Amino acid sequence: PGRESRRRPARRPAMEEFLEDIGLERYAPRFAENDVHAIEDLPTKPSKLETVLDVVGITGNPGHLKKFKAALEDARANGPGGGASAKRGRDGDGEGARAMTGTNDPAAAIKAAMAEAKARGGGVIGGSAKTQVGAITATGMAALPVGDTPDSVRTVEDSIAAATNDIEAATDDEVLRVLELYKSQDFLSLLGLPGVWVDASGQATWDKHPAMSTGTVALKAKLLALRLEPSRCPHPLAAEAYECALDAARALQGKDSRRKILTLAVQRRIEDMRRKGEGDVEGG
Repeated sequence: PGRESRRRPARRPAMEEFLEDIGLERYAPRFAENDVHAIEDLPTKPSKLETVLDVVGITGNPGHLKKFKAALEDARANGPGGGASAKRGRDGDGEGARAMTGTNDPAAAIKAAMAEAKARGGGVIGGSAKTQVGAITATGMAALPVGDTPDSVRTVEDSIAAATNDIEAATDDEVLRVLELYKSQDFLSLLGLPGVWVDASGQATWDKHPAMSTGTVALKAKLLALRLEPSRCPHPLAAEAYECALDAARALQGKDSRRKILTLAVQRRIEDMRRKGEGDVEGG
């Protein structure tokens, strides 16, 4: 046998395996993009770890954040891939998480819907929970009159419905968190987007921030809106939170309003740095 037959298959990065064990493999590409390929690559300092988790998007989902931190603590104590927390992730909701990836990836389905809506000349953010004919729904599809569903549209809508049908409803805490963040105008956190990076002297740059991408904002809004839809989420304030999520996304689509939102995020970060005595940003 030649050398080729003895070659071992490439081993997946340890971080990818860790995330799959706890049902959070959807975040693996984001960790890889930020050069985190193993647990050892994660910062041990809590504040720096929070920054990484914010960038990859886990902080936008309190349930995922809690699960990740518990598993990380367990893995650091017992070694990667082992421990009770990892097992709970595998046994508890691993199947549910896997159903959210691959061919049934809601994000992929929504991206397809957004492209379809855009091709038809529609918007990509979405409309009210009570959609009017021609409005763009939370999945990005134009609402049609009853009985007016041509095959080309029905096929796309059916595929989206199949991919997003198992998305779990937002929890009570998540509904209230959306309303609280909307009230404080923290639209970045509301949509699960990272904060704006500010250096030690208080200087900030946001030209490469995810909020600058209308597609990223629209996708984040739609994924959140799907979980807040009153038909899926039983919380009495779900409809209000749903509208807040879409309104926050619309605000981030406008050039002037987006600049105001990012400026406010910078001010919040600088205030936080002052409170913690970080960098050289003392003063009023």
